[in-house]
Amino acid sequence: MALPDGPQSLSDFLSRDRNRIVARVQEMLTGYDREILTYLVPHLDEIETATRNLDLGGGIVTWQRHLGKVLDMVRLTRDGICLCNRLPDDSLASVRAEERKNLIEVIRSVDHPEDYSTTYVCRCRRCGQDYLAEEQIGWHVPTYEWRLVG
Repeated sequence: MALPDGPQSLSDFLSRDRNRIVARVQEMLTGYDREILTYLVPHLDEIETATRNLDLGGGIVTWQRHLGKVLDMVRLTRDGICLCNRLPDDSLASVRAEERKNLIEVIRSVDHPEDYSTTYVCRCRRCGQDYLAEEQIGWHVPTYEWRLVG
């Protein structure tokens, strides 16, 4: 019998098993489940200790960095701060992916074909904060510069 999502997530993070941790990180980055994030809050120190210095592999971006994003989301949840506040620190946070996860809505976008970039005006669906996001198409992956507006 499988554990509920919160306890299963905790079990995966504490397992020190690369495959379980990477799979859980992938799952948590595809959507922002408040129940799971809230469940993990009192276990944050345990998770950080269990995952510190693990070689999780990865390519251009390591899985340890992706794990760091998840842990940042748990910290924001603990502190009662909207998850959109992590966007200015995450150059890989895709505007369209954040929109699919229902965190932000795109108010408008302007393409700049001369330098292969797009500017987006976005609003957080949870707290109403406005952002200006600049998408740059790079060699391997697009990058994003998120700035608070107002």
